[in-house]
Amino acid sequence: MKNSFKSWKKDVLGFLPQAFLANVAVQTLALLLTQKWGGPQIYITQNAALTAFLILTFFFLALFWWAGICLISRRMRRNLVEIGPYQYIRHPLAFSFIFFLNPAIAILFRSWLMILAIIPVYFIWKKSAKKEDTILKERFPLIFSYYSKKTNRIFPNLHKISRPAFYMISGVAAFVLLFTVLNSSALSMRWIKWDKKGGEIVYDKPGPTKTPMVFSPQDIAQAAGGGNLAAQIGFQGGPDEQKPANFSEQSDSISIPKLGTNAPIVSPAGETQKQLNEALNKGVILYPGSKLPGQNGEVFLTGHSSTYIWNKTPYGRIFALLDKLEAGDIVTIYYQNRQYDYRINSKQVLTPSQTTISETNQPTLTLMTCWPIGTSLKRLVVRGELIR
Repeated sequence: MKNSFKSWKKDVLGFLPQAFLANVAVQTLALLLTQKWGGPQIYITQNAALTAFLILTFFFLALFWWAGICLISRRMRRNLVEIGPYQYIRHPLAFSFIFFLNPAIAILFRSWLMILAIIPVYFIWKKSAKKEDTILKERFPLIFSYYSKKTNRIFPNLHKISRPAFYMISGVAAFVLLFTVLNSSALSMRWIKWDKKGGEIVYDKPGPTKTPMVFSPQDIAQAAGGGNLAAQIGFQGGPDEQKPANFSEQSDSISIPKLGTNAPIVSPAGETQKQLNEALNKGVILYPGSKLPGQNGEVFLTGHSSTYIWNKTPYGRIFALLDKLEAGDIVTIYYQNRQYDYRINSKQVLTPSQTTISETNQPTLTLMTCWPIGTSLKRLVVRGELIR
């Protein structure tokens, strides 16, 4: 009976148990290392991580069940399995573990180290599949020779299965890769957060990025062309137009403590796209037509959420995390040696045509950037009110 069970297990499961245990060992080690020493975390919310986990787990279970039913029904009859998912790849179970279950768990724990651990996991399953192929070749020499020519070991040959599907998936993959490379700076800021707190994994809490965007007053003054924004745009404000504010030696700049963001405020030389882009490369710009800090009306500032990798500016992703701001967060503006604090009260995604400077008599602040990251399809607009 014992020998019979071993024979059945070997016929049906093959090297699956050994590969599975090795897979578990590698990912467990990656998780323990992440929790003990920290490291790069996938910077997404818990809800987003849970949603991705459930979707990938569903695909894993569906493929695992489909392949398992076919495997058991054919192997019990001592036949080579060529039905179901096996007509596309020889080892669909390995595929389901590598590309569905492992990424699902890594995203759930939001660990880039567990994502990287999929590389050795792939080679574990590949080695197991190779051993399985050797046994099948010995057991079914003629049939397996023909079968192996029309199927791949782990990756499905979409070009043979469906050329339209192959070209469509290839096109989508190429687009995603190109988009990611071109916007790698901003995307890395949004997706990767380094945790070095000795095992404490901090989730859903914006903090310093891998390369914090903090600049000295000298840098800010230099980027702003001397720091006197009022002189640049010819504003002659009277005392009655100033709101109470604390004295500060900071140059004209913006600070968002929650995001770890500091940047000079600059004024563009004009309203053409070229002039605006040149100013955006120097910091956050005071949009033409905007009121000035201390005046009644809307202070309208805009900055890059992303820029191409060849645009060498330290401010190319200054507003990449702008959507992380919530009602109640504080944004500080330093202007003409005074500090103005604004409390965020709203956040919207609008079309470019809907984005205008508001006519208001109240001292307000609007921060705007292109959205989604890497596109200029819409505008993310965050508004706040002056509190001091």
